[in-house]
Amino acid sequence: MTSRVIIGVSAASVAAVIGVYLWGKWKSSRKVAEVTQLYTYPIKSCHRIELTTSECSSRGLKYDRCWTIAKKVEDGNKILSQTQYPKLAAVVPELRPLSNGKIELHITAPGMSSLVVPEELPPSSPTVVSDGCISGEGQDVGDEASQWFSKYLGIECRMYYMSPSHQPRYFTDHTTYGSLGKPSEQTSFANTSSLLVVTENALDDLNSRLQAQTLPIDRFRGNIVLRIPEDSSVAGRKHPEDSWTHFTVGSVKLRAQRPCTRCVVTTVDQEEGVVKGPEPLKTLRTYRMYSGSNKILQSRKNGIFGVCCAVLEGGTISIGDGVYVPYSIF
Repeated sequence: MTSRVIIGVSAASVAAVIGVYLWGKWKSSRKVAEVTQLYTYPIKSCHRIELTTSECSSRGLKYDRCWTIAKKVEDGNKILSQTQYPKLAAVVPELRPLSNGKIELHITAPGMSSLVVPEELPPSSPTVVSDGCISGEGQDVGDEASQWFSKYLGIECRMYYMSPSHQPRYFTDHTTYGSLGKPSEQTSFANTSSLLVVTENALDDLNSRLQAQTLPIDRFRGNIVLRIPEDSSVAGRKHPEDSWTHFTVGSVKLRAQRPCTRCVVTTVDQEEGVVKGPEPLKTLRTYRMYSGSNKILQSRKNGIFGVCCAVLEGGTISIGDGVYVPYSIF
């Protein structure tokens, strides 16, 4: 065998070894963070429920944004949010399990008697409800709940429930988000994504820039709250979550769709249900603006905080779970 052949074989062998190594590195992952808080919001735009563990499917955490409040408008049924009605934040839900495997939703609010809404409802035709961008099916839960919310908000409205059998919400404008949010990915009544992931580190960074106040993490209404350890090599970078294109939390595999562009809901005190001024939007605009190519996200001038995620593979998420990112991202 000539030396040229030997060299060629050796080079091929080295290349194969390097290829196997890089493939293994891409397939493997490293722990970069830990779950510290877990929240579900059964009624869209209403108060949170703190969890220690939760099942997670393609639509997000179990029962997250499965109920919504909507009012009749000329062209359909418009979903209401804290943008127009900040006092929704003070509506507190509680999930109570029943012996048949279903739950009852117990609801309280300032100045109101308690309300009980069963998950199991008499059969009826679903109603399409929308917020103007995305729409889906929901079942009217009945007059008692609708009258309760109508009295609380001071407008005529109805309450709807999206069961697992109902058509989930999809993007009605398939070009709005492009590759940042594919229309084939389903959600409940959540805004554009199944899960919102936020980090305590990002909040620490924000609070260090605020002049006269500090804000709690609940202003950002995330589902999964993470802490990136200070001794992690990724902690030296500001907002390393920006680079996580896909990652695993507990047994759930996620894909990052886009950074979360924030709105005036972040200015609402989530305990009192009242607007508390321009923060955090005023400060976020100074250092956390969307810098990608998407025209829609570029047009939003309120800053970004958190990551909107799609669920690639469901499972269970618990407080204390590690967050693992493929080595290929580093």
